[in-house]
Amino acid sequence: MKNKAAQIALVLMPLLALCAPPKPPSSAKPPPAPAKEKEAELDAMILQLASLDAAVREETAAKLIQKGPAITDKLLAVRKKTPASAAAIDAILEGIWTVPGKRVAETLETLAAWDPRNPESTDRTWKTLTELRGKAVLFLEHVANAPGPRQAAARDALDNFRAVSRGESLFFEKAQCASCHKIGPEGKGTGGPDLAGIGNAAEGKAYQRFLVIGHQMSGADYLVESLLDPDAYVPPGYAKGTHPDLREDLSLSGDQIKSLVAFLQALGGKPDLASIQIPSSENK
Repeated sequence: MKNKAAQIALVLMPLLALCAPPKPPSSAKPPPAPAKEKEAELDAMILQLASLDAAVREETAAKLIQKGPAITDKLLAVRKKTPASAAAIDAILEGIWTVPGKRVAETLETLAAWDPRNPESTDRTWKTLTELRGKAVLFLEHVANAPGPRQAAARDALDNFRAVSRGESLFFEKAQCASCHKIGPEGKGTGGPDLAGIGNAAEGKAYQRFLVIGHQMSGADYLVESLLDPDAYVPPGYAKGTHPDLREDLSLSGDQIKSLVAFLQALGGKPDLASIQIPSSENK
């Protein structure tokens, strides 16, 4: 145990010291750029992680969680420069972000290449983010706090994915959706349809409802109806009267229901708070 603790300390303490933000300068002059020697020392320390056994790397990652994403950029730079370090660095990234380390690297690379003026680039970025669901908030905060051309777009996206994160928690907890529904391989609910891909399928289902009821309905409208008036349309093979009233039975507010819809939109589609209209309880 002593040997393991010594290994962690050997890598961790100097690494955190080198990655600590510089103290603000006493004058108005900008802080000096980090010396090449300091950069080389940091690179060497990170690469040293590759030689540690898996248990030590996991404990090192746990310690680095306290630093949060602040150290991520440096870890990714070393990962790119030295492919042999990828496995060790991915183990640390996974501990910091609680997302598979390789996914962390791929997501941040996608965000780094995001050009908000380019629709294809934006679609690619949103697809990557929706695959992360509520965890996309961590990555967007990383970008939204950094000045640059992506900052405004990242802040707009952040509002939507914060709602997705809230909706995801509601889905699996207070709203009890997972007791009847599953999302692909996630969950065991069988009382309601599988919701994998519902965010992408909602527009088509809304058109089918239009053919029946005779008035236009958006994908967001369809999802709202499914939550607030679930017996209005019940898929074949399922029974009416099994869905709780989210307002009366579960005491969900309009904002909470909106977050639930945003989460459903993110299951294969693009969450868009502006498209979600929740009728007042008087107009149920």
